[in-house]
Amino acid sequence: MRFDNCVSNIIQNNYLFSYTGNQNNQAPKGWHKGIQVADSGASMGYDGSNKPTHTTDIVVRWNTFANCGTQSIWLDSTGKGYDNVHIYDNTFLGVAAVTNDGHDFSLNITETTEGMQNYNDLTETIQPTLEMSEKVFSSIFDILDVKFTTTGATNQTEEDIHYSVKKTESGRIAGGIKIIGFKDLIYIDGVPYIPNNESVLVKYEAVKAPSFSWDQNGVSKIEKDVDLKNENGNITATFTVKMKWFKLSTDSTGSTKKKYKTSKAVFSDTVSAPQILDRPSELTGILYDYPTYAVAYVPPEGLTRVEYEYDGKTVEHVFLLGEQHRTENGIIYTNFSNVNYWKGDLPHTGEFLYINGSFDPEKLTVTAYTPYENFSVAHFDYVKKDYPVKFFADWLFPSFGLFLILWFGAWYYIRKILY
Repeated sequence: MRFDNCVSNIIQNNYLFSYTGNQNNQAPKGWHKGIQVADSGASMGYDGSNKPTHTTDIVVRWNTFANCGTQSIWLDSTGKGYDNVHIYDNTFLGVAAVTNDGHDFSLNITETTEGMQNYNDLTETIQPTLEMSEKVFSSIFDILDVKFTTTGATNQTEEDIHYSVKKTESGRIAGGIKIIGFKDLIYIDGVPYIPNNESVLVKYEAVKAPSFSWDQNGVSKIEKDVDLKNENGNITATFTVKMKWFKLSTDSTGSTKKKYKTSKAVFSDTVSAPQILDRPSELTGILYDYPTYAVAYVPPEGLTRVEYEYDGKTVEHVFLLGEQHRTENGIIYTNFSNVNYWKGDLPHTGEFLYINGSFDPEKLTVTAYTPYENFSVAHFDYVKKDYPVKFFADWLFPSFGLFLILWFGAWYYIRKILY
């Protein structure tokens, strides 16, 4: 957490601990801090954008720091000073403590501790609950404008993208075409995918060539055609332009006539194409029906989630969760991560939906979702699981008889030893 050039802030009731995964944005692992409070000067990469606000009136209290890299709190990292920063009543686990004597002072901030009391019970071994993390990160992602989704469909079109195509002249036509990206682009394990070969976002323009003298000339019609081809891992967009134009002439009688001509120009652009996502269009699940309960399973390959509905209650089994981002050109893409969690009203056991009681197939509806479409799972390999008809005769009675034999045998030998 960085508080650069801040005024009148209270930093409290946070639980900070190290992230040790690979998504560290090229930052050296282990070099991070828990909280940094300082005057930072200019914004990184933007010379001349000095920050005039001086760090003043900051309270850091009631926080827990667990193994926070090199320092729990880095105060005045730039050496430019600070005024009225007070750090007290924090807990430090596995990292050196920071103590700055200070006292409370009045800040024009509404303090809210509602729902925070559980954070004070956290220790190095008692980590934040999922609900705590969701509350914290949901607010962060709102600020960062990160949207989570289980679909890769964005419904984005070329009209949504503002891009100026660079035009070159070909005869009497000036035009150009540019593949600016791919619609419904997704990444799974770092590999890009699109739903089909038509998922290309193309911008193109064609006008009459400015360098050609159009005195006594004019354009009556411009026809445009775009063709897309996917070959050898590349997509080529070909832009064919036919321009019907005319030249004015005057005959011996003084009448003006138009002599029509047609010019043609072809422009193209080629880029490397993502793979077409291989995904199912139908699935067969499996259902085990026991006398007192049933369990159902749908294979997750190619799916983002499966939604089960039974007797008016629903539950989702989620396999892929995506974050939506934008490129510099404004193209929306979705970066999926592998997950495995259930969310809803129905219970589960392992990877199976659990249905308590006698199973009624009329009450079960299952829908499978890929990153681009959904379909009903209507086919299940149904396996009836009955308890043995001779359960008591074949198992319980022999077991009970063996128990009686062992008991009387033990009783006989004990009496023989004692008497």
